[in-house]
Amino acid sequence: MLTKFLVLVALTTACAEAHQDGLDAGIDAGPPSCSPSNDTCTGESLCINNRCEPAFPRVFVLTGLRVTVPNAQPNGDDWDAFGGAPDLYLARSNLAPLTAFVPNRFTAAFTETIEIQLVASGVAVSIVVLDDDYPADPDEAFVCTNVVYAASVKAHTFGCSGAFGALSAVLSIR
Repeated sequence: MLTKFLVLVALTTACAEAHQDGLDAGIDAGPPSCSPSNDTCTGESLCINNRCEPAFPRVFVLTGLRVTVPNAQPNGDDWDAFGGAPDLYLARSNLAPLTAFVPNRFTAAFTETIEIQLVASGVAVSIVVLDDDYPADPDEAFVCTNVVYAASVKAHTFGCSGAFGALSAVLSIR
């Protein structure tokens, strides 16, 4: 019994000395350091202020938004009653506008910044691309839906493309 007690005291003393010498610095050092230009954080973590931090929940922004649509609506009709290019704008899934409209263009660049708050990884974000036909209801060109993970943010990409058009944007941390 005495031998076991002495071994326990010796191990405890050795651990305390190692802690004082900084030999276990990795244990309580907090998140690993990183560089935003070369995000080496793993899993659902992102490099924020040179530290690997949980990616979610967080507010993200979409910038550099660009949209391209074909010369006709998905149903084959002209975009406008008398022909011509659409008046494109972006909206939420409930059709609340996110941008001003860009008149008479098949390709539009938007200067607005769109904020999205994500509470968890794997959340689907949808942006509706519309043609403004005021006073009539808008025509839907297409819906762009992306499921956002930490890898999406690291790649700074958000977008989609298909037969009805393409949307691209830069995804980053606010």
